[in-house]
Amino acid sequence: MPGIAPTHSAPGGAPVPTEAPVAAPQLTSPRRRPLWPWLLVGTLGLLGVLMGVGYWLLRPSTPVSAQLVSSPDGEALALSCLECPDGSRVERGAASAVFTAHQATLPLSEQLGVGDHELTISLSRGGRTETLKLPIGVDYRAHIDLGALKDRDPPALALVVEARPGSTVEVQGQPLSLDTNGRGVWREDLSLQLTGPSSRVERLERDVEYQITPPGGAPQRGSAKLRIGIATLGVDAPLPRLTTAKPSFMLSGVADPRADVTVTGQPIKRGDAGRFAQAMAISSPGETTIRVKATLADHAPRFIPLTIHRMDSLAAAAESFRKQPTKRLAEVRAALGESRGVKVAWTGRVSDASSAHGRQVLLLDVAGCGAASCLTRVVYAGEATPQVGDRITVFGEVQGGVPGPRTGQLVPEVYAEFLLSE
Repeated sequence: MPGIAPTHSAPGGAPVPTEAPVAAPQLTSPRRRPLWPWLLVGTLGLLGVLMGVGYWLLRPSTPVSAQLVSSPDGEALALSCLECPDGSRVERGAASAVFTAHQATLPLSEQLGVGDHELTISLSRGGRTETLKLPIGVDYRAHIDLGALKDRDPPALALVVEARPGSTVEVQGQPLSLDTNGRGVWREDLSLQLTGPSSRVERLERDVEYQITPPGGAPQRGSAKLRIGIATLGVDAPLPRLTTAKPSFMLSGVADPRADVTVTGQPIKRGDAGRFAQAMAISSPGETTIRVKATLADHAPRFIPLTIHRMDSLAAAAESFRKQPTKRLAEVRAALGESRGVKVAWTGRVSDASSAHGRQVLLLDVAGCGAASCLTRVVYAGEATPQVGDRITVFGEVQGGVPGPRTGQLVPEVYAEFLLSE
């Protein structure tokens, strides 16, 4: 505000000079600084503190993550560690592994069962060593049981499943029930694949698909693979069916020299080359089926079934055989490719004969066939020993067609159950 002072007049009205007026100081408000920079700095600081606390609260309990995997020598832990430089070393017991590109594979000396596990490992990195605990969960295990293939009768492919109780399981698209402990076994009969003679090791290959859903978890799919050879086995005598009036017969054949051969569970002695010959007793009249079995380590077994029919006499056997449907030679020759398994009872004269390992091969000229050539190949492995020129009747089954003595000739082949000589 401007200064105001009274004026004084000298006598006569002249103004009396006074001191020069002094202006009163002006009062102004102080200048205020903005607050937002301080608020920003404070907010960022608080966020930094919160993030730091969150990191320590939420950080992984261990810098190493682990997953259970299969390895050529069993099972292993596939380890991942982003904080582990190359050369970092991890140990568990006698097993160890070195990290490369943040990855390492640590072998396990044992197989972990179904359930939750905590494995202790030692991690050395950057000049320091620390002990870590790794949580490992195993939801299920599934494996093929070779014992069911080798020891079960009939032989079976068995998949054993162990899962957390309450899991649901499907094998080959079909549900599999588990017991209260979470265990179940799926089986498939393999009798057909393992039955019949073979002089070479054949392969048995099977893939078994499964799906396992743990309680509250997602479905997990897998496949169990079976890749195994089948033991070799051949039986020369008797043929698949034998009818006899005697209380015994001779069993002969060949198997891998390393294999064990049994008949109805009883061992059969073999020579160095794997050949065997054993007299077998028939306790009483009647029909029975026995199985010759060859077992070899790391192989599936092979079976050959033999049906043995003991009769009071071969004449009675012939009478019984003729009651079955049979066909004449002309009928068989007209449809040779479709005649396997056809029963025949043909009479003729032996025009050629040979034998080896208890099995005889005859060339029979069948009587009354109504054709220029009536030859039939007969395979026989019984007690009779027909000679060239003998007249016999063959009772057996057609196996198919084989080359005859003349070029381009095809003749029936018959496996004889028994013979009658005239």
